[in-house]
Amino acid sequence: LHIPYFHVHAEPGTDDAAEQLLRCIRCAQAMKALHRMRIGLIGGRVPGFYTSCCSEMLLRRKLGPEVKIITEHELFTAAEKLTDAEVADATKTIRSDAPCHTTDGPRDGQLEKSARLFGAVRKMKDKFLVDTFAMRCWPEVILNEFYGIAVCSTLGHLTNHGFLTACEGDVYGAVMMRIAQILSGDLPFFCDMIVMEGEYGVAWHCGAAPCKLCKPGFKPELHCSATVEGGGVKGVTDEFPHAHRHRHRPRHGSVRPRQPAQDQIRRGLRRPPRRSHQQRLGAPLRVDVRRPIQGPLRPLPQSRHPSNHCQITFYHQGETKMSSDKLLIHLSPKQGYNKVFDVGEYDMRLTQFGVIKLAAGTTYSGNTAETEVALVLIGGNFKAAGDGWSFEVANGRKSPFTGKPHCLYLPRRTAYTITALSDVELAYNGSPVTRDTAKPTLIRPEDTRHIELGARNFTRTSEIILDEKFDSEHFYIGEGMIPSGNWSGYPPHRHDVNNPPAELNMEETYFYLFDPAQGFGIQKVYQPDGSIDETYTVKNYDTVAIAEGYHPLCGAPGYQMYYLWTMAGDEGRGLISSKDPAHAWVK
Repeated sequence: LHIPYFHVHAEPGTDDAAEQLLRCIRCAQAMKALHRMRIGLIGGRVPGFYTSCCSEMLLRRKLGPEVKIITEHELFTAAEKLTDAEVADATKTIRSDAPCHTTDGPRDGQLEKSARLFGAVRKMKDKFLVDTFAMRCWPEVILNEFYGIAVCSTLGHLTNHGFLTACEGDVYGAVMMRIAQILSGDLPFFCDMIVMEGEYGVAWHCGAAPCKLCKPGFKPELHCSATVEGGGVKGVTDEFPHAHRHRHRPRHGSVRPRQPAQDQIRRGLRRPPRRSHQQRLGAPLRVDVRRPIQGPLRPLPQSRHPSNHCQITFYHQGETKMSSDKLLIHLSPKQGYNKVFDVGEYDMRLTQFGVIKLAAGTTYSGNTAETEVALVLIGGNFKAAGDGWSFEVANGRKSPFTGKPHCLYLPRRTAYTITALSDVELAYNGSPVTRDTAKPTLIRPEDTRHIELGARNFTRTSEIILDEKFDSEHFYIGEGMIPSGNWSGYPPHRHDVNNPPAELNMEETYFYLFDPAQGFGIQKVYQPDGSIDETYTVKNYDTVAIAEGYHPLCGAPGYQMYYLWTMAGDEGRGLISSKDPAHAWVK
């Protein structure tokens, strides 16, 4: 009868039979989808990329997809005509994938241009009745006389929301993306693998990766800006976080921007591309290859020359167990802003943390963008100024062990400059907000509230810096001082369930200092069911990110232990927690 068929050789009712059957069904679904596929080719292929040339008639006859030509003029016109409401909706969608970085986020209308392009492509889908796109992403779109933005991240956001989009006008790439989506049941990642070596690979087109490919527990951020050779520095990039950046060696599911690894460049047989800036199109991400990792982790050879490659680490989808430093971050602060972690890393939904270190006479400038910021003085004197406000701390403590804190609170969309009147260190706490909060405020030592907690060998003192009475959307901040050898956070408590008045859901950050500096302490984070069971030795400038779980701690005898604690919640704020029933009898 000439009817295609397939065999499944397995015992009925077993997982093997179901897996084989599902694989065949998905192949049939892919073939059917190709016959109905309509591809919107925006602007044609890019110059010189002859492998992207497509025979529309042959493609239609062999596989079934139909290609609809859309000019870049149509796209740019549609982008320009979007209403304010449509632009706002597109912006909200993009920021739901990746929040803006607080100090290096998009600016000068870049995010709006990206949002307009995003919204315009969505409109093209309905106007031309297409389901997949291939876009000529350069050179016209990056030139100011045409549009003036690098679109790599925009393509990634389109794919992230189901509008599969291949870059560089690659129609065959768009076809493969659709096939990969149906066969895997997940979002595809369209890129060119240049080098494969063990668990690592080097890829082109990595800047168009959909945000959902980021390793679970982490979240990309919108940065400024992409570098495109010949187009200057412009655009919005999705920077995927490098898991545990304080490490020098990449881990499973993390990658770092890297230099080209082609054999010809390494051996000096050809000149590397000329670029004036480090490429950020090489975004860190994970690629699920549905297989376990085997063998040691080994980085690829390096080159001195930057490029738009990225290094990818492959890992198995089911492999979620992380290393013993899952929640612990070490820091050796240098001049300027020192990132500890950002929103989306370490499962922290509402908190960004870092340390600003300045030598006397130097300055640091930033903009809070869409976050509220609390800068807690670790030690030193400084002046802070912005539009219509300024504060000066001339009598600040030398260290947390010599006095009470100052804290500078800044609402969203606030530009500021910190000038060091002496060597100074500030703990940077940031949290994304949805509303206007208190105006810029300097909280002075006399504004803090002193409390004493515990009994016997688990006594400690706390200074409440910013509580629920202060007009902050998320923050509740204080600092604790633990006498030599004592415990804190005991009996063990947690606040990861919203169950008022018994408990509030508030993630927490612990930042540690010791006197003398070589001191150490022990931090425990656990859940009774064993899903979390971490024990850390914490030292000077260490941070522990606590998204959930009970978290008692203790200091070594002979050393005074200081920790800044920052809690952030979106359903209420306060010192409201529940004790571990196994130890609640301790009074």
